[in-house]
Amino acid sequence: MNLLDDILGPLGGISKNNLSDILHLNEEEFRYELETQMHFKLSPYYDIDSLDSYCSNNLKNLNVMSFNSESIFAKHDMLKLLIEMLKNRYNFHIHVITVQEAWLERGKSLATLEIDNYKLFPQYESIVSKKGGIVVYVHESLKGSKEYFFNNSPTKSWEGLTVTVDGPQLKKPLKIHTVYRPPRDTHETFIKEFEPYIEKVKSDHHDTIIM
Repeated sequence: MNLLDDILGPLGGISKNNLSDILHLNEEEFRYELETQMHFKLSPYYDIDSLDSYCSNNLKNLNVMSFNSESIFAKHDMLKLLIEMLKNRYNFHIHVITVQEAWLERGKSLATLEIDNYKLFPQYESIVSKKGGIVVYVHESLKGSKEYFFNNSPTKSWEGLTVTVDGPQLKKPLKIHTVYRPPRDTHETFIKEFEPYIEKVKSDHHDTIIM
């Protein structure tokens, strides 16, 4: 068992958590389009033990990290320690950090969420849950801009935040979509609402990462 299996095994396995499988993009009628225009590549999971080799092999790459925080307020200090450790030990930078389930309630101050050398892009919850809200951090070596891409979910079953980044590490701007779907609703509800955005991604000239 690898880390990916360990994490996703209790949640239905890789296939039930793979956007390509959920959207049925591997079926025959979609194969040509998938192979010629659109590629969903699974991103591996890492823990502290496996970060060593990753950092060594990706010092010159653009590095993006995503995680479900179950309150960024509770994990903020640990995130800062991780950033500092990677910088001191490997001279390694995480250029974009996206955080789901940030617990951003309207009216709650976000001043304590700032991190040195990063620009904060927050979005308050839009799913009628105190566990909602998304945060994106963009390193100062990049220029980040928040973009309007997702409408609010009509059923309040998911939320999304889009940030476009550009900088010397990139040949062209990169669009990063951070999406959170709480487990209270079925996949079918989410997919029905999300599929039009997949079409929107396909017609976009940007390279895209969906977190």
